[in-house]
Amino acid sequence: MIDGVYDGTSEASVVGRLARDKNIAIAGPVLTQSNRLTDHDLVEIARHQSQAHLLAISGRSSLNTSVTDVLIERGNADVTCKMAANAGARFSEIGFVKVVHVARGNEALAIALASRSDVPDELQPFLQLASA
Repeated sequence: MIDGVYDGTSEASVVGRLARDKNIAIAGPVLTQSNRLTDHDLVEIARHQSQAHLLAISGRSSLNTSVTDVLIERGNADVTCKMAANAGARFSEIGFVKVVHVARGNEALAIALASRSDVPDELQPFLQLASA
């Protein structure tokens, strides 16, 4: 809307542009809080943006497996640990396998995973080894 006249730019389009901004001070709050971003948007952003962007995404109140799989693939230890501590993050089976594998060398990640109730039973022994 420019001077009270609709300019054809949708709110979702504006939110998408803000979420993709290289400046995390602009993108971060949008990535963390906006309900206008789809899983497709989040996956695309996670594939192409910085670790700071991935960290912001990992703090969303709800994350589906398509998003967490990309975050696990591209994210650093801080991203993975924040996701593991996020009760609203859902992991695919392969995502859990990868995170449990990484937890072997990361005590904070092992602790975050141990607090989750959705770690598959077959991975529990590996998780216990990781936190030992």
